[in-house]
Amino acid sequence: MNYFDDFTFELIIGIGGGAEAVIMAEITRSTEESKRTGIISKLIAVRQMGLLIGNILFLIRLQG
Repeated sequence: MNYFDDFTFELIIGIGGGAEAVIMAEITRSTEESKRTGIISKLIAVRQMGLLIGNILFLIRLQG
């Protein structure tokens, strides 16, 4: 693994982290209150799966 790969991964993580707050705010603004909880729950679940899968892929990459 080289420094360019590390930089690229950190850049993607940073963009995703910054966009999360904007997406949550937009969902809060544009959805009805009765549907908001379900939508935000699904968004958080997808984020958590991404964290899990991303770490697994990173560990697999370290092995190779």
